[in-house]
Amino acid sequence: MNMTCRFTLHYETRLGEDLFLIGSHERLGAWAIECAAPMRWTEGNVWTGDVELPASGVFFYKYVVKMASGQYRWQDGANNLLALPDPWDVPDGSVFVVDDQFGGLTKEAQNQLAVKLIMTEKEKVGLKVEASKAKEMTKAALQELLLAREELRAAHEKLAAYEANAAAVFTENGANNQR
Repeated sequence: MNMTCRFTLHYETRLGEDLFLIGSHERLGAWAIECAAPMRWTEGNVWTGDVELPASGVFFYKYVVKMASGQYRWQDGANNLLALPDPWDVPDGSVFVVDDQFGGLTKEAQNQLAVKLIMTEKEKVGLKVEASKAKEMTKAALQELLLAREELRAAHEKLAAYEANAAAVFTENGANNQR
């Protein structure tokens, strides 16, 4: 499932400059400057750009200024990190807003985000393992219930046969006593 990501950035350009978004996904240009996603200027020198990206994806990206000379100036600092929520956590038609600064992240902030992402991924894996175990335990319990139901059905059949035999014996004994 894809989700709309709206990237916003306050940046004061000079005449003839444009802003682009570039990153690790093909819709972000796959780091090829000629394929970078263009952004549009809005009131207050806020640049925005909408990109459809896969939910639960993890992406690296940067902002790039195309100067009037045709050369590019890349955002300073480490690459930005975007970790999107899982599809079931995304309401239909919602927009995931990414509000950034052109100064970029420091290496320390990037490392903190990476550690948090790794811990979150480890937690997700642990939860998936627990869910898998619970599923297997549920299957085993269901199998036991099915076997118990079959044993109960067989016991009911035996009881019905015993009751029929007993009724026949009592009926036969009662007929013999009347003779």
